[in-house]
Amino acid sequence: MKIKIDCKPVGYPIGSNMVKVKDLVQEYVKGFKQLNLPISKEINLWCKVSSGAILAAIFALHLNNPVKICHIKKAGETSHSVNPEVFSEGFNIVIDDFVASGETIKSIIAYLKENNFKKDCLIVMDGSMFVRYFDNIITNTY
Repeated sequence: MKIKIDCKPVGYPIGSNMVKVKDLVQEYVKGFKQLNLPISKEINLWCKVSSGAILAAIFALHLNNPVKICHIKKAGETSHSVNPEVFSEGFNIVIDDFVASGETIKSIIAYLKENNFKKDCLIVMDGSMFVRYFDNIITNTY
């Protein structure tokens, strides 16, 4: 399913633009609700780097579903847990703010593939380069 949302760029670094982040997350939540998942469906929110983690946390607070934030570490990073804790039957959502080079999302896709996780949904401002990888995409553009 392709779900079009209307969100504006938030700027970088994302943590210095929280009013715009709030608006962005509200659009992400509107798109997510169109998936019509049952409230009991467990959600794995996949992210990488600080901007993805910020968005994942704020997005999770808007959901009534059980949620685990699954943070993928950068190469060589060993702080906290290296392997994310997940719901084994969870609905997997990759969340980020925008795509610059695509490397962040590509690395999450690779992790999901290596660990046999489904690629259920991508939520990002511009996800056109990743449509073929996901069953569902929530974005400004295709």
